[in-house]
Amino acid sequence: MWLQTATVGPEAARRLHDLAERHDRVLVDSPVLGTKKPAADGALTVLASGPDDALATARPVLEAIGARTLVVGDSAGPASALKLACNSWVASVTAAAAQALTLARVQGVDPGLFLEAIEGSAVDTPYAHLKGRAILDDDLTPSFGVDGVLKDLSLMLDAGADVMDTSLLQSVRDRFAAASAAGHGADDMAAVVVGFEPRD
Repeated sequence: MWLQTATVGPEAARRLHDLAERHDRVLVDSPVLGTKKPAADGALTVLASGPDDALATARPVLEAIGARTLVVGDSAGPASALKLACNSWVASVTAAAAQALTLARVQGVDPGLFLEAIEGSAVDTPYAHLKGRAILDDDLTPSFGVDGVLKDLSLMLDAGADVMDTSLLQSVRDRFAAASAAGHGADDMAAVVVGFEPRD
C-alpha cells in the first residue's frame, strides 16, 4: 500500500494511482491539512480517497498522523482535488489579511486595529489573526513557505482553467509571486504582504 500525503493535484494523483497499479500496489490518496506544529502533534486533518478496504487497512496510520480523517471518495483524485480547494482558501485568506493590513497602514491607520475590528464578528476567522499577527510582528519563520503556496496555486489554476473563472486565483498567485521575486520564497506565506508594496 502507498499512502500519498503530498499536495499534487487530482491529475497527478491519478497518475500515481496508475504507477501504483503497475507495481502491484494500492494507492490511498491522503493529502493533509495543517503545517509543522499540527504535524508534530499528530493533529493534521487527513483527506483520504481510495478503496474501502485500503482505507480500513490504512486507518491506524491515518489516525496516528491526524486528529481526524475525512473520506472523500473511493478512487485516487477526489482527496487531492479537495486539498486544492482547501489550500485556495488558506492562500486567499492570507493574501486578504495582508491586503487589509497594508490598506490600513498606507492610509495612516494602525494596521493592528484591523484585527481588533473583525475580532468576534461574523467576518472573523482565526487564520486571519494567525497570519495577521505574523505580518505585524514581522515574524516570517516558515510554517508554509511562499514558494510552496506558489506551487499549489499553479496546481489550482491548472485544475480550474477550463471549468471556472480563475481570475481571483491568478491575482492571489501574482501577489505570492511578487513576494517570491522579492526574495521571500523560503519565508512563511505571511510574507505575501511584500506583494502589496507600492510598485516602482
